[in-house]
Amino acid sequence: MRKVMTVAALIVATATLVGCGFKGFKPVKDEMANWRLKREFNPYSILTKEGFNAYVQKQLDDFNECGIDPVDGLTDARHDLAEGYLCIENKGWYEDAGPICTQHWLFDKPACVEWRKERGLEHMPKPEWK
Repeated sequence: MRKVMTVAALIVATATLVGCGFKGFKPVKDEMANWRLKREFNPYSILTKEGFNAYVQKQLDDFNECGIDPVDGLTDARHDLAEGYLCIENKGWYEDAGPICTQHWLFDKPACVEWRKERGLEHMPKPEWK
């Protein structure tokens, strides 16, 4: 019986140390959290329940139409990741961090290279990874 208790205590201690070692489980990042709708595209008053619900529904619909999963940002097979985010921007949404094609993780995608070229930003330095 004593060996069983010792083994159980070791398992609990190991699980606790491992759990604390990687700082626990983190919730899934909400991909839509940092996106806002530009004023000219926003007929909704988010101060009312109906307006807020309509705003959230538009956001869900626009993200799904562009092939972006609203929670984890993964695309479906029909869309390229950069093209999906450019589609979101074309629907009037903007990300708090700035245009999606000026961010490090999409900088080298062909759709973003073309986007910067169209705007005269082809010589823009690649941003640092944060």
